[in-house]
Amino acid sequence: MEDPAMNEKNIYLTGFMGTGKSAVGRKLAERLSLPFFDIDAEIVKAAGRPIAEIFAEDSSVLNEGEYAGLSGGEAEFRRRENETLQRISELEHAAGAGALKSFKAVVSCGGGLALFESNRRIMRERGIVLQLTASPETVYERVKDDSGRPLLKSDVPENAGEAEKKAGIIKKAKEIMALRRLSYAEAADLVFATDYRSIDELCDNIISALSASPAAPEAPCGRPYICSPVCEKTAAEAMSEIRRAERLKKECPEKAPELLEIRIDALSDFDSEVLSRGEEKKRKDELGSLLKGIRELKAEGALSLPLIGTYRTEQPASPERGAYERSSVEASNYGAVVLSLIEARVFDYVDIELERAESRLLIAEAQRAGSLALCSKHDFEKTPDLFGIINTFIEMQEAGADVLKAA
Repeated sequence: MEDPAMNEKNIYLTGFMGTGKSAVGRKLAERLSLPFFDIDAEIVKAAGRPIAEIFAEDSSVLNEGEYAGLSGGEAEFRRRENETLQRISELEHAAGAGALKSFKAVVSCGGGLALFESNRRIMRERGIVLQLTASPETVYERVKDDSGRPLLKSDVPENAGEAEKKAGIIKKAKEIMALRRLSYAEAADLVFATDYRSIDELCDNIISALSASPAAPEAPCGRPYICSPVCEKTAAEAMSEIRRAERLKKECPEKAPELLEIRIDALSDFDSEVLSRGEEKKRKDELGSLLKGIRELKAEGALSLPLIGTYRTEQPASPERGAYERSSVEASNYGAVVLSLIEARVFDYVDIELERAESRLLIAEAQRAGSLALCSKHDFEKTPDLFGIINTFIEMQEAGADVLKAA
């Protein structure tokens, strides 16, 4: 029997300022033929004055309750925010159409709404929560000319130049994002990175995710996937390992890996400079030969194991030295090399290092190319504590990764 509550769900959009909640929310509501509500706009409409004026009404600091530590003015705004969320969540509307007929409205929430447990509880009970994310740099580009974002500009001098203003806003955004990270993660059911994606593309991604079966795929035999690395120095040796794994899968599947990680950086004749220039005639190197071999195997129907394409630029030195160092692979061309792996379209997963400046761009490109973005972070000096691991995984989700890896 169908649960009647499943036909009364709202779609809540949460996240930091400048991540596109209002713009995406309006377009998503239009695409789904659902009403759209902006919590901040509703508060302003009911109060008859801007949010900044509500904040400025009372500067005294509260000492108790959920809003302890806030000024009286901000506490008043948060009370209005909670009441507005509750009221909108309980409104009755005609259900949507098609695969998403269980939803009744799209609600854009202010950046601080998800910080409070009372609000998170309302959203959990009344719908599904989608967190929109963006890097501090993207947020800066979106809000730099918006005078209605005083929180980000509070530490920037009025006479600051463009460079100082940019650095100040990005620094402030990073600080606030770090403070809010766990609250956003606790509230969110699904996370969507908005960097390098159009509003229509984001709506397509959201609708696809909401239309999908909620059941998560099970790992084979009820256990984690077993991944075998291929770290050969030549394309011929790497192809030999791939064929050996395929034979093992047919002859003795219980001993075969479920995934193969192809370590591009292990190739002895790999030349990242050649790839960065994109000159076809100079791409007859080991990587070119390997990609060609994989492509031929796929065309023959002789490759069934999923492949991870990995280009690691930092790795541990030999254990006896007891130190860690940069590998010999040129790190400055990381983005160009990984983009070439994405464009080859032979890998089911592409490994993208979280701390790279271009990580969000590469994740978006991998997903557009039909690969899953495997976001990774390695600490070769120490094992991170539980909080560090959780924080890293949340960062990876915020970046839009499909698969998370910390080592």
